[in-house]
Amino acid sequence: MGAESGCTGSPKTTVKATADGYGRWTFGETSTTGGATAAGDHVDVK
Repeated sequence: MGAESGCTGSPKTTVKATADGYGRWTFGETSTTGGATAAGDHVDVK
């Protein structure tokens, strides 16, 4: 999966879901910024 930042700075990615589940973004900690984990979004594959 490739990920990038949109023109507004928001993260975005395109993946093909093959099963129901949850996805979420995780940002690693750096020397100047703490890490963070976003709430999960449910994907319902039909």
